[in-house]
Amino acid sequence: MHGLVFARTASAGATVNEIAAHLGVTKQSAAAIVETLENQGYVTRGPRPTDRRARLVQLTGRGRAVTRLAARSAADVAADLERDIGHDAMATVIGALQ
Repeated sequence: MHGLVFARTASAGATVNEIAAHLGVTKQSAAAIVETLENQGYVTRGPRPTDRRARLVQLTGRGRAVTRLAARSAADVAADLERDIGHDAMATVIGALQ
Protein backbone atom coordinates (compact mmCIF):
# COMPACT_ATOMS: atom_id res chain seq x y z
CA MET A 1 0.00 0.00 0.00
CA HIS A 2 2.76 2.43 0.87
CA GLY A 3 4.33 2.07 -2.55
CA LEU A 4 1.03 2.96 -4.18
CA VAL A 5 0.81 6.11 -2.06
CA PHE A 6 4.35 7.00 -3.13
CA ALA A 7 3.39 6.49 -6.78
CA ARG A 8 0.24 8.61 -6.47
CA THR A 9 1.99 11.50 -4.73
CA ALA A 10 5.29 11.43 -6.65
CA SER A 11 4.53 14.05 -9.28
CA ALA A 12 2.37 16.83 -7.83
CA GLY A 13 1.09 15.38 -4.58
CA ALA A 14 -2.46 14.32 -3.83
CA THR A 15 -5.17 14.79 -1.25
CA VAL A 16 -6.18 12.00 1.10
CA ASN A 17 -9.42 11.68 -0.90
CA GLU A 18 -7.44 11.20 -4.12
CA ILE A 19 -5.17 8.67 -2.44
CA ALA A 20 -8.20 6.78 -1.10
CA ALA A 21 -9.70 6.60 -4.60
CA HIS A 22 -6.36 5.46 -6.04
CA LEU A 23 -6.04 2.71 -3.43
CA GLY A 24 -9.70 1.72 -3.44
CA VAL A 25 -9.99 2.22 0.32
CA THR A 26 -11.97 4.50 2.61
CA LYS A 27 -10.81 8.03 3.35
CA GLN A 28 -10.18 6.95 6.94
CA SER A 29 -7.92 4.08 5.85
CA ALA A 30 -6.01 6.35 3.47
CA ALA A 31 -5.62 8.96 6.23
CA ALA A 32 -4.16 6.30 8.55
CA ILE A 33 -1.66 5.20 5.90
CA VAL A 34 -0.67 8.82 5.23
CA GLU A 35 -0.26 9.44 8.95
CA THR A 36 2.07 6.45 9.23
CA LEU A 37 4.14 7.66 6.27
CA GLU A 38 4.21 11.19 7.70
CA ASN A 39 5.40 9.92 11.09
CA GLN A 40 8.17 8.00 9.32
CA GLY A 41 9.27 11.10 7.41
CA TYR A 42 8.26 9.99 3.91
CA VAL A 43 5.47 12.52 3.26
CA THR A 44 4.28 15.88 4.49
CA ARG A 45 0.82 17.40 4.52
CA GLY A 46 0.25 21.05 3.77
CA PRO A 47 -2.27 23.37 2.17
CA ARG A 48 -3.03 22.84 -1.51
CA PRO A 49 -2.03 25.99 -3.41
CA THR A 50 -5.24 26.02 -5.47
CA ASP A 51 -7.58 25.22 -2.56
CA ARG A 52 -6.45 26.14 0.94
CA ARG A 53 -9.17 23.92 2.48
CA ALA A 54 -7.64 20.79 0.96
CA ARG A 55 -4.47 19.27 2.45
CA LEU A 56 -1.88 18.17 -0.09
CA VAL A 57 0.23 15.10 0.65
CA GLN A 58 3.69 15.33 -0.90
CA LEU A 59 6.84 13.23 -0.77
CA THR A 60 9.73 14.50 1.33
CA GLY A 61 13.33 14.13 0.21
CA ARG A 62 13.39 10.82 2.05
CA GLY A 63 10.23 9.71 0.22
CA ARG A 64 11.68 10.69 -3.16
CA ALA A 65 14.87 8.76 -2.34
CA VAL A 66 12.86 5.63 -1.56
CA THR A 67 10.91 6.07 -4.80
CA ARG A 68 14.14 6.31 -6.82
CA LEU A 69 15.54 3.23 -5.08
CA ALA A 70 12.35 1.27 -5.77
CA ALA A 71 12.44 2.26 -9.45
CA ARG A 72 16.07 1.12 -9.75
CA SER A 73 15.25 -2.17 -8.01
CA ALA A 74 12.28 -2.77 -10.31
CA ALA A 75 14.45 -2.06 -13.36
CA ASP A 76 17.07 -4.52 -12.11
CA VAL A 77 14.44 -7.24 -11.58
CA ALA A 78 13.00 -6.58 -15.06
CA ALA A 79 16.46 -6.79 -16.62
CA ASP A 80 17.16 -10.08 -14.82
CA LEU A 81 13.83 -11.49 -15.97
CA GLU A 82 14.43 -10.41 -19.55
CA ARG A 83 17.85 -12.11 -19.49
CA ASP A 84 16.17 -15.29 -18.23
CA ILE A 85 13.18 -15.42 -20.59
CA GLY A 86 14.38 -13.41 -23.60
CA HIS A 87 13.33 -10.14 -25.18
CA ASP A 88 10.28 -11.43 -27.07
CA ALA A 89 8.82 -13.19 -24.03
CA MET A 90 9.47 -10.07 -21.94
CA ALA A 91 7.63 -7.93 -24.48
CA THR A 92 4.70 -10.35 -24.22
CA VAL A 93 4.72 -10.13 -20.42
CA ILE A 94 4.84 -6.32 -20.49
CA GLY A 95 2.03 -6.22 -23.06
CA ALA A 96 -0.13 -8.51 -20.92
CA LEU A 97 0.48 -6.41 -17.81
CA GLN A 98 -0.40 -3.20 -19.61
